[in-house]
Amino acid sequence: MSNSVYPQRLSLHAEADSPIAFLGTLSGPAGSSLIEYPDGTILEVDHLEPAQLVQISLTGSIKGSELLLQLIGEQRVAEAIDWIELGSQAPKMLSTDDFFYEPPPDDQALYGQSDVYARSFGSQGSLQRGSGSRKGFTTHAAAEIGNLVRTADFIGDTRLEPLERLLAGAEFLVQLDTRGSAQIFRPFQAQVVAAIAELAPTVTTEELSELSEGEDQIVQSAIGNLISVSNRYPELKFTLDPLIREVENLQRSEPPAAVLDMSVAYSLVDASEDDDEQYLRAPPRLRSAMPPPALMRHAPIVKIPPEVPEGYRKVEQLPSGLFRVSVSSAFSGQWVRALRKEGLLLLASAPLLPNGLLLSADLLIPPDLVEESIEFEVIEKSKLTRKPRQLDLIRAAITAGRDAASAARLGNADTAARRWEECADLWVQAGDQRRATLAFQLCQSALFELSRRE
Repeated sequence: MSNSVYPQRLSLHAEADSPIAFLGTLSGPAGSSLIEYPDGTILEVDHLEPAQLVQISLTGSIKGSELLLQLIGEQRVAEAIDWIELGSQAPKMLSTDDFFYEPPPDDQALYGQSDVYARSFGSQGSLQRGSGSRKGFTTHAAAEIGNLVRTADFIGDTRLEPLERLLAGAEFLVQLDTRGSAQIFRPFQAQVVAAIAELAPTVTTEELSELSEGEDQIVQSAIGNLISVSNRYPELKFTLDPLIREVENLQRSEPPAAVLDMSVAYSLVDASEDDDEQYLRAPPRLRSAMPPPALMRHAPIVKIPPEVPEGYRKVEQLPSGLFRVSVSSAFSGQWVRALRKEGLLLLASAPLLPNGLLLSADLLIPPDLVEESIEFEVIEKSKLTRKPRQLDLIRAAITAGRDAASAARLGNADTAARRWEECADLWVQAGDQRRATLAFQLCQSALFELSRRE
């Protein structure tokens, strides 16, 4: 078991008519990132600390799953099989190896309160979150695998610009070819190559210009990944080479400027005992309320004009019953609500949040309704007929947390502090004090980092 990717304590949940789940830690204030394998196995990690496993879930039998054996080890797979065959539907705490146990730090150390705030991504060592409900140890392989899961999440995130998603795809393929532990992601190689081929023609000159003005280390990393992918995959050479040449030409002809906020062009930093009953009674796991990021489920790409007119409005239907309404920045501070046209029944409401040049709101609509039967309205928050639904608040909190994490990785402490503060406020409104506290701690860290620079 010492060779498993995730040697920490895990609890098994195998209720009837539900996927079998191996639960690790609770996700943090930025939600979780996940990837779904062709056989239906879902690997989910914390978005802010991707080395930390949130859960592994799968349908059907776990016997013969080579992926599960690699992730949690032969001993615990055998324990899980024995427990399931007993017919018990009670949660089961799986064993761990004392060799991997270290006294876990508190939430502050886990979420960047240490000396180097910007390195709190892909953590090292053990962890404990919440009120002492779990502990574990993150391995080098867990850091590599978690980073790839998060990178896959970026590829499928339509909130990002096409170039950012393309660079995430290039980073994914480079790591696939250079990291030994990344081979479990080989089934996704074809989908990533196809995604890059689809995204490349949609990249604008403005995006390339912004990239060329970024920090030299980021630009060179991005160019290096693109060159590597172009050489490794001949089917991408025709589409990537012109982009590479244009960035190199722009970089030679323009002086350095502000850093582009790209959450994927960075290097990963390799990264008292509680009773089982308390562990099993931990708060419910929170999967990211963002659209499903699995690579085979991207939403169609829609080009946005460089200058957005004040009356701009676009409605997109995303997977899992989500609709995204995007408008110009003229509607800052307002909300979107969805009404059923027949009877004007309120279906959902959500705040408009920054999304590149636009403001966007994601709303979860019953799957039996189509866009033609829904009326979307942009209104002042004070005009809402009732408080926003908890799911809308959770989705907005996760979005703010992801934006803050991206800013923090690039050293933009001012933006990170602002978005962490918004994230904390949204978690308070959603009734989750634990995640609100973590977001507030990260806000204070960003403010401290800002004060050091002044």
